[in-house]
Amino acid sequence: MAQGTYVVAVHAKDRVGNVGWSTGSADPVAPFGGRLQGRGGVTVRYLAAQSTQAPIAAGERAELGVISAGRKYDWSIRRVGERRARSEGSSRKVLLRPKVPSGPSGLHILDVKTKDRTAQATILTQGRKEQKILVVIPQASLTGSQLVDDDGDGAPDTLDRGVPVQTARVPVDSELPLDMRERIAPLMVALDRKDRRYDLTTDLALARGTGPELTGHDGVVLAGTTAYLDAKVQSRLVTWVKRGGRLWVAEPGSLRRSVRTTDSALLDPTQPSRLDPFGFELAPLQQVSAVEVASDRAKLLRGTDGRFEGPLTVEPILRNPTGAGLLAEATTPGGGQAVLTAVRVERGAVVRSGISGLGANSLRDPDSREFVRQLWSFLRGG
Repeated sequence: MAQGTYVVAVHAKDRVGNVGWSTGSADPVAPFGGRLQGRGGVTVRYLAAQSTQAPIAAGERAELGVISAGRKYDWSIRRVGERRARSEGSSRKVLLRPKVPSGPSGLHILDVKTKDRTAQATILTQGRKEQKILVVIPQASLTGSQLVDDDGDGAPDTLDRGVPVQTARVPVDSELPLDMRERIAPLMVALDRKDRRYDLTTDLALARGTGPELTGHDGVVLAGTTAYLDAKVQSRLVTWVKRGGRLWVAEPGSLRRSVRTTDSALLDPTQPSRLDPFGFELAPLQQVSAVEVASDRAKLLRGTDGRFEGPLTVEPILRNPTGAGLLAEATTPGGGQAVLTAVRVERGAVVRSGISGLGANSLRDPDSREFVRQLWSFLRGG
């Protein structure tokens, strides 16, 4: 049987032929914001590991849940982009407490292996020396997209289904989430290769008041698709920008939904809004052939050839925030719709680079690499 969430359904037929199901129907589908009838959920896991919800101080111990069906497993921790393990060992314990690597802040991969299976999770570490830029991993969105049945009804609980999600869940999938594999991890590798130092946290940690805060940083990077962000953190982010902070929203689809974060769960997920917290009016994602530089007062696109080649998945920006001053803009071909925009918001600035994977592409594309280089300087106040 494959790993996953299953539902066990019981049915009965009365004397006149009426059939009743414990799940409500023969083909049960949980309604938006609701659950299936009964508690027939069964979750099958052979090997899975839990990612950290907040950064761990470099050199300290993490606490990570590991499900291995009682079998011995080997584990190792390596910095993303590296092959060599920084630490390793073996265990049978459900709660693994490894000492995390020392050194600068960074994203690390926990590899767990048995004789016939592998699983991965992520560990965020925060270095001892504070940096000017804070990178925020969208752990709420990553956790909230996992197909895990929290309440035992047999329907996977996800934020997109409009239901509460437990944050300490162990995923069913042994692989890292797609957004982590294809966009967040490559961006972190690109930053590390250029020796760009940063503080590191998650949106869950910001909402709970643990780890590095927005205050004290010149720039903030929302890495990955921050689809859901705690409503209070959104408000704090807007205030921080207006007081002089510089924000990079790295992926399209970000800052359009909110959620309420508690010590153990994500509650009250909203539907997507046309406007983000700053007042950008955003259109649905679309495919385009290219994106061209239209203006660049802030010199964010200096050094590129003025064009990002496609096909590209982009998020058109229909309107900038009221009163915002335009600093840079790139549009669809022929002076079409803006998709990459930098604006002045009171004393601070917001950069929405609405091209999917633009930061990740800096590993191999010269124009994307130059954009990230100029942007990093801009975020630091340069």
